[in-house]
Amino acid sequence: ARRFARDGATVVIVDADADAGARIVDELVDLGGRGLFVATDAGDKAALDGAVEAACTSFGRVDALVTGALQHTALVGLESKTDAMFDSAMKAVFYSAAWAMQAVLPIMREQGGGRIVNYCVPVGPAACPDTADFNAASTAIIGLTNTAAAEWAKHRVLCNAVALSATVALDNSDARGAPPADLENDIAPVALFLCSDDNAYVTGSVIRVDGGAQLSAGRR
Repeated sequence: ARRFARDGATVVIVDADADAGARIVDELVDLGGRGLFVATDAGDKAALDGAVEAACTSFGRVDALVTGALQHTALVGLESKTDAMFDSAMKAVFYSAAWAMQAVLPIMREQGGGRIVNYCVPVGPAACPDTADFNAASTAIIGLTNTAAAEWAKHRVLCNAVALSATVALDNSDARGAPPADLENDIAPVALFLCSDDNAYVTGSVIRVDGGAQLSAGRR
C-alpha cells in the first residue's frame, strides 16, 4: 500500500484489522497520497462486495485489484490436516480472491479495462511443509488467475499472479539463499508494474519474487 501511494495511487485497504488499516491510511496521507480503509472479513462475500462498492463510490473507478489474504492453521503434516482446516484456508485465501475478482469485473469492464494481481506462495520443491491446506489454496489462486486472464482479456482486464516469499529458509535448520525480502521495496514494485499502464502485454503469468529461493531448493 505504501509503495502504491508513493507512486501516486489512491489506495483502498480492505482488511479485518481495523486498527492497522486506519494506521496505514494515515501513513498514506502522510506520504502525500489518498487512502480509504474498509474493515472487511475476507471470508465474507457480501462484505467484499461492499468494499468494492465503497471504493467505486468514493473514487469513481477501480483501476487495479491486489489480493493477498492469509490464513494459517496449525502447522501439522498433511495426514493430520482436518476438513475444517482445508475449508478455512480455501475460504480465506481462494474464495476471497475469487469473490473480489467477481466484484471488480463489472466496474473494470464498464470503464474499459483494469489490472488484477493475486499474491500466492511459490509451489514446488521450495514449498513449505506442514501447510498443505494453505499451499493447496494458494495453488488454486494460480488456476483462478490463468482462467480469468483467458476469459477477461476481451475486456482489457489483465490478470497475473505474484508468487512471493519474504523468507527463503528451506527448513528450520537451513537458511541458505537470499536474505529476507523487504515487502515494500523488493516485492511491491513487481505488483506495481503489473497494475500500471506500463504493463500492456503481461497477462496469465505467474511471476516468482522469492530471491531465487527455488534455485537452492535441491541443495543440501
